Amino acid sequence: MTESLSSLERFLKNLEQVENRIQQVCEKKHRDRKEITLIAVTKYLNSDQFQFLSASPIQDLGENRIQSLLERIEASQSRIFRWHFIGHLQTNKIAQMPPLQLIHSIDSEKLLHQLDIHYQKKQKIQEVLLQINVTGESSKQGFSPETAFQLLKQSLDLKAVRVLGLMTIAKLSESAEESRGPFRKLKQYLEDWKSLNHPWLNLKYLSMGMSQDFEIAIEEGATHLRLGSVLFQTVFVSE
Repeated sequence: MTESLSSLERFLKNLEQVENRIQQVCEKKHRDRKEITLIAVTKYLNSDQFQFLSASPIQDLGENRIQSLLERIEASQSRIFRWHFIGHLQTNKIAQMPPLQLIHSIDSEKLLHQLDIHYQKKQKIQEVLLQINVTGESSKQGFSPETAFQLLKQSLDLKAVRVLGLMTIAKLSESAEESRGPFRKLKQYLEDWKSLNHPWLNLKYLSMGMSQDFEIAIEEGATHLRLGSVLFQTVFVSE
């Protein structure tokens, strides 16, 4: 039966199941579903597979490579998506960056300033998140909490960039529950740093939670979920 469904139909079934899981957690934690943005991470799709998303209700898409992002945007001219950049951004790629819904992965003060110069030239305001390496893993990008706090205390002269929140990636684990500690810490950092007052700073978003731990992330206050395999892993099956 599953194999007889189209890719779009399989995706819609996955999306419905994910939405049901999100709604259940929202009801349990007395949260409004409208507070949470579901971002479908399209790195799992090739160019042909990407096309069916234009007929889906999904609005927010995420990419972690600049070239893939630009190709996706070009391929979806007939449908306006809200694009999120969620991967490591190299400073030598900044000149290629279009205006986006949100950049989740700011991991250095240098990157923040260079993006500000870039978007000033484009005469656009770009909203961003700071990536925090909560777990302290050397393999992960991001500010240490201490470095991020020192940065946010500064009176940075940012004209085209607005820092609206924090992002983190929990450790990959067989137990989603192990993500709770890092997610709870990120939420606490957001609450602690909200009192910092700068024109370019308005901390309100938490980007945390992926396919293996998004329900825990919602329980701990996530506003943005970055979901890939849970949406796409069974969409493309051999006919």
